[in-house]
Amino acid sequence: MVTVLPTGFRHDVVLRERPGKPLEIRIGVETGDLAVSRGKGGRLLLKGKDKKLVASAARPVMWDGRANGRLPLAKRLEIGTDVVTKNGRTELVLKPDQAFLTDAGTTYPVRVAAAVTLPLGADIDVSSDDLPALPDNPYMMAGTMTGGTKARVHLRFDTAGLQGSTVTNATLSMNTIDSHNCGAALANGIQVARLTGAWDPDNLYWANKPAHTTEDASTNFKGVNFNCDTYPDSMDWNVTGIAQDWAAGAVNHGLVLKSPGETNINNYRVFTSSEDTDFTLPPTLTITTSGPASQPAVSDLAITPAQTVDGTTVTPSLTPQLAATIADPASGNLTGEFEIEHDPTATEQGTGQIWADASPAVASGGRATVSVPVGKLADGWKIRWRARAVNATASTASAWSGWQELTVDAADPVSDPSVDALQVDPSKQVSGTTVTSSLTPALLAQVNNPIGGTLRAEFEVEHDPAATGQGTGRIWAGAVDDVASGTQAIVQIPAGTLTDGWKIRWRARAVAGQTSSPWAEWREATVDVVQAGEEPLATTAGPIIRTDQSFTVAAWLRWSDKEGAYSVAEQLGTHQPAFVLGNTPDRGLVFTRASADTADAGSAGVFSDVEPPVNEWFHVAGVFDATANTMSLYLNGALLRSETVSGDPWNAAGAMTLGTRMMGSVDEILIHQSALTAADIGALVSVPVMALGAERPEPAPTAKADEFTAQALPSFDYDRVNSIADCTRLRETSDFRYSTPGWRDLRPYSGCWSKILAYGDWTYHPTEPGKYPPKPDDGYKVEATVVMHSYLGTADGNGVVGGGDRLPNQVKIWTQLEDIVGYDDGEPTDDFDDKQLQLEVQVKGSDGAACEVTEGETRRAAIHDWKRDGYDEWLVESSVGEGDAHNCTIRPLLFEFGGVNWFNEARPLWGKIEFENILGDIKLPFGIQAIGLPTGSRSEFAPVVRCDDIVFSKNFGDRQHTGACIFADANRIFTMKRGDAAIDEVVQHIDKALTSPGETIPALPPTDAQGRPQSKIMPGNIDADSHITVGGQQYNNPAHLWLVRNTDPPDTEKTDTLTYKNRKAIGPACRAERTRLKTEGQWPANVIVNGKSVPKLQCDEYPFASTKNGAHNSKGHFSIRYVDRVKNRLHGQYLAAFYSRYRVGNDNRFWVRISN
Repeated sequence: MVTVLPTGFRHDVVLRERPGKPLEIRIGVETGDLAVSRGKGGRLLLKGKDKKLVASAARPVMWDGRANGRLPLAKRLEIGTDVVTKNGRTELVLKPDQAFLTDAGTTYPVRVAAAVTLPLGADIDVSSDDLPALPDNPYMMAGTMTGGTKARVHLRFDTAGLQGSTVTNATLSMNTIDSHNCGAALANGIQVARLTGAWDPDNLYWANKPAHTTEDASTNFKGVNFNCDTYPDSMDWNVTGIAQDWAAGAVNHGLVLKSPGETNINNYRVFTSSEDTDFTLPPTLTITTSGPASQPAVSDLAITPAQTVDGTTVTPSLTPQLAATIADPASGNLTGEFEIEHDPTATEQGTGQIWADASPAVASGGRATVSVPVGKLADGWKIRWRARAVNATASTASAWSGWQELTVDAADPVSDPSVDALQVDPSKQVSGTTVTSSLTPALLAQVNNPIGGTLRAEFEVEHDPAATGQGTGRIWAGAVDDVASGTQAIVQIPAGTLTDGWKIRWRARAVAGQTSSPWAEWREATVDVVQAGEEPLATTAGPIIRTDQSFTVAAWLRWSDKEGAYSVAEQLGTHQPAFVLGNTPDRGLVFTRASADTADAGSAGVFSDVEPPVNEWFHVAGVFDATANTMSLYLNGALLRSETVSGDPWNAAGAMTLGTRMMGSVDEILIHQSALTAADIGALVSVPVMALGAERPEPAPTAKADEFTAQALPSFDYDRVNSIADCTRLRETSDFRYSTPGWRDLRPYSGCWSKILAYGDWTYHPTEPGKYPPKPDDGYKVEATVVMHSYLGTADGNGVVGGGDRLPNQVKIWTQLEDIVGYDDGEPTDDFDDKQLQLEVQVKGSDGAACEVTEGETRRAAIHDWKRDGYDEWLVESSVGEGDAHNCTIRPLLFEFGGVNWFNEARPLWGKIEFENILGDIKLPFGIQAIGLPTGSRSEFAPVVRCDDIVFSKNFGDRQHTGACIFADANRIFTMKRGDAAIDEVVQHIDKALTSPGETIPALPPTDAQGRPQSKIMPGNIDADSHITVGGQQYNNPAHLWLVRNTDPPDTEKTDTLTYKNRKAIGPACRAERTRLKTEGQWPANVIVNGKSVPKLQCDEYPFASTKNGAHNSKGHFSIRYVDRVKNRLHGQYLAAFYSRYRVGNDNRFWVRISN
């Protein structure tokens, strides 16, 4: 039995009696270009050629027939599985537990379900409230509600293999979780009917819902809700007549569930969809068919060209065609599989298989053919071959045919040189013309000869006869010798030969000995050297759109020359831009597409023959419709021309250039991954924007246009302590000038440490108990300051933000020893000036990674030298690998030499805690310590930088950064400004959530599940008090707790990601708030985005969906508010930029701050 799901097929094996021996069930798996494998826990995984997960299914299960086979009530057990591949055929092997099958308590029939599904169908509901249908909703409603609301559920199942079958039964089953009442037969039911019109789940409204027919419709009057004894429960409809219509050839647009009359009464049902993860019971369509069993057969094998010589079949070709007739009484796609191997009697030429392949699908009774590729066979070989028929739909195959013996006797080749694949490097196609930007381009051509060997390639270049003003006849000729057959010959035109602006033509030929190929046809080219000012105005880091899909490019322009050869926008491939929107001197405004990504590819599209306006702003738009394969060009909202282009579109994976070649002004370049309609283009022209020039028209606003345009992100500021003097000043002006660990100011991209070190005996003076430092008896003091800077990488990681010669894996260090004073009985002295002090920087990497000091050396000098110059610089470099990260600990240390032995102990220059010490009459106050005296326990806080070579926000323009080093212990704070008009609605929401969480939506119940009082708390506020006092006890303040970033592994199913779960958790609150706003008349009209009508408002949440603190884990401690969609999306860019700039990855902590 095959059960059709909205997301694919489920193959069930029904056991109607107990087996006498252990079972092993094998099911053939045909998955096209996907590979099936077994994952952890027996899950079945489907992966594409790039090894990325496409779909997965739970481990197969079996359940018995009790409770009419309803899975929640039946006896069930998971099944052992294996996936095996043999002879190119993949099989799913099911191993049901024999003890389960033979248990007297097991009720038959037993169903074994191997659920391997692919994302093929759709299930969605649509409401008369005229809101857009949401394809990923976990629940769907059909029916009516008093007040006028109507709802329909639309389902589409893949029944491609049904046509031609005899359908004996078909049942639609829906897991039902709510209804206006409970009962087996209510007064009003829900009808299922066949849809007769097309529909798009991504663009479905009540106004454009598809048509249906009530022919073969059926109604179920059952109702299910929490009050029913069985909950949830299934509602079933007999749809045999509808399935028979599909089998007979009716177009399958799907099914619709609705209230029969859709009158103003309460008659509704709520079902779970295929996106639901709570019940995991999606809609199912079970179809039973009767028909002939699959019995593939193969016959009439033939090979061409071939002839029989003395009873032996001989082919004169090294690439013959193999053919066979294949047939099967059952329906399904048939393919022929062919195999060639060495003749076992000719072992001297080799043994075993030579080649195997399958034919394209053919109808039953048709001829399956394959051609042997070049390089598989050799002259003189004796081979044998065979074939078989395969029915992919039925997972059946015929037996292999008998071996067919064959001898390869190819005619001796003769020398016949040829040349092809001519191209110019560098070059590109501009409106159908090859253009080179070099005065010394290379000419390339592939030379060939059937007998192999080496050849001579000859080239000649002459003036284009059509360009008589520049000269006539040959310009240059050249050649290259000893080019291997089948390889590329390359010559370079010498300097001084060509002139910028020339139109030329060139050709090539191949020469083998005394035999020459004909000259190739002339190839035309234009020399157009890029001059200053002709470079693109902007170039993206990578592709913006897929050019093999529908897209629109539009821009406002102002040119002073209508004869210019201009390109407004291009997206580059390896050899060609996929499209050009621009102007040519002879054809005016153009929108063209290259036929292929090759150097000699031609261009097709719209050559309008319409001159552009000059000295005024005008709007152009190019629209490519991949479905219709048409290109359309608009000027100021009016269609100039639409052309159908031949050939398949291709995807350019290179950068997009804006203002590629043009002299003038450009504004509001908008790129859409869809084919906008004429009305949409008109709306773009009427959108008010801020022009770059003074004469740009400013029409009145329209409620129809609300196109999101990327805005500049706030500029990045390292926010560092910049110098030694700044660090010292911070300590001296603080209340902690003589604090125990010294002064520390730690930020993500800088560290500052300043402290006083003391050597010798320091006496506590009772007459000055509050004065620090105390008067020394015999010793000296040193003021030591250290400043470190780290760096954020640019988009490609080859430099750092802010410029300069630093790299993102480096840390710059400055040190200063100053105010060194010796004392004798409390009076200054020079007696210690000959003492030796040594300053060094020690580094150590985590996990065995290398950190090293690449600039600066350990310095040992007498104190009198340190007094003259106490300044030093250092550079530390981390050797972090690509895509990796590790820690680097940096320890600046000071040693004293020449004194008592224990004086040689290292003195840390960072914030190492130093306690008061008491020994006899010597008391050391804060900041002062004599080496060798008893000390309390100490804790090191040596500076640690975390360096990475990871790309954050890849392909996202000004927020992409590759590599950085940050100080790991520094607080990373996402700061938003109340006055930022671009995101003010979102900032106001987060500000409210942080300062008045109890006033946010949704309301938190006054008590928790245990009856304890509770109030809503929002984490992440850096400015909240770190502790609170409750009942005289001090606790950590939950509002001050950090947020934790979450990123899921790349192959995680969308519905398994925490981001998806966070957004799903806010769904009920968002829907309730949307209903309130609509009821109170506060819901604004929809806007047009990318040609679709969408709500102007979006539901914003805090804590962010990208954190582990989000709604899914918050137990109600979250907030939602509807805000402007453009501001919400821009705020998302701000947050993503913060993650990238401050290297906030998975499990990393951060805080938020709302500032003025």
